[in-house]
Amino acid sequence: MINACTFLGGSFGVASGAILYSLAGFAGVMSLVAAAALLGAALERFRFGLIRLGEVHRALTG
Repeated sequence: MINACTFLGGSFGVASGAILYSLAGFAGVMSLVAAAALLGAALERFRFGLIRLGEVHRALTG
């Protein structure tokens, strides 16, 4: 599963980077990298928030 996800993610990254490079140059590729980093940070923050919410629920319900 991890290898498949890594392969698909890498393939998508290379393909979208090539498309953006042809359309917008190096700045477009850097924008893609920044967008991916922001998306990853937002997903991690959301996941951490869900974990914390579960801890609060367990603490309140005993």
